[in-house]
Parts: sequence; structure tokens; C-alpha cells
Amino acid sequence: ILVLSSEWRRHPALRDGVDSNLKHRGLPQVHSDTPLHQLERFGDPLKSFALRRAREIGEYLTTAPLVKRWVALDDIDLSMADDDRRPGQPALGPRLVLTDKGICLTKEDAKKAIALLNGNSGKASGS
Repeated sequence: ILVLSSEWRRHPALRDGVDSNLKHRGLPQVHSDTPLHQLERFGDPLKSFALRRAREIGEYLTTAPLVKRWVALDDIDLSMADDDRRPGQPALGPRLVLTDKGICLTKEDAKKAIALLNGNSGKASGS
């Protein structure tokens, strides 16, 4: 299933656009969204953002005990939140596929995500 944690889920028109694009490409639509938290400001704005996203993902995972394998696809290095984990907040680094801001999701990114979901280290077979 696909759970949306991006900022796109915060705006109905953008959220609808995600589903529309997935449907247009013959892919399943978004199953649900992670909870919305307020941004807690720390020194580094990007780290504050990563911490909020990590905590939203963590809260979602505590409500979805059947989820055993998952991956985070993002163009922001969410692993920077791993140093300031709170109880219930997962380490994102080992499950992060860091995409390129300009290119978005590549075939190699997709292979890495599939490998992680299959329980591998994130190295696509044959690479």
C-alpha cells in the first residue's frame, strides 16, 4: 500500500493531483496519509522538517501494526532526524531512498525501494 507523508497531503488540490497521476499511470492510489504534526522549530529548518516527518511516520506506524516493511522516498535527507529520535520514532536512514530534487524518482530509486521492501539492504539485485 502507499501511504503519503509528503507536504502534498496538506493541500486537497495537491493531494488529489497525486492520486490522479498515480491512476493515470495505472498505479494504485494512495491508501492513507500519515498524521499531520505542527512544525517544531529547532536551529536548522531542514532538520526541523525532517524531525516532524519522522515523527509523523512513526505515529502512523504505531497505528498500523501489520506493516512490517516500509520505505521512505524523499528528496530531503530524512536520516538527519535519526540523531534526535524520540520513543516511537523510527530510524529513517536505513529505510530512506533519497531521490534527486530535479529528477525525482528514477528507475534505480525504484529498484532500491523494492529491495528494501523485500527485506534486502537496499541494493538492487545485479547492482
